Amino acid sequence: MSDYIKFLEEFLDKQISNTEFETRFYKIRDLSCRKDAGWEDMLYIIDNLKLEQFQGLLSMISKLFTDLDVFEADLLLREDYEIDEEELRYFTEEALSKMKTYYY
Repeated sequence: MSDYIKFLEEFLDKQISNTEFETRFYKIRDLSCRKDAGWEDMLYIIDNLKLEQFQGLLSMISKLFTDLDVFEADLLLREDYEIDEEELRYFTEEALSKMKTYYY
């Protein structure tokens, strides 16, 4: 989870572009599902949070994954259902705030 928090902060601080954010988010998510350290983080969360909070964290990551899926930076290519960078940053900030509340 700390990987996600640090990463979201980098995006919100504009240290990385929205394109890099999207690419790295998918990589981090994939690695978290595969590596033992990801499981250690999840076990820490489960041990220290109620199941309802744990499900909330997973829900936030899933929602951010969905937000990235409907993100389109190019206005000319953007469909009605897709979001722009401002909306992506808003949803990212919302997720980060909730993650910090649960994790710290």
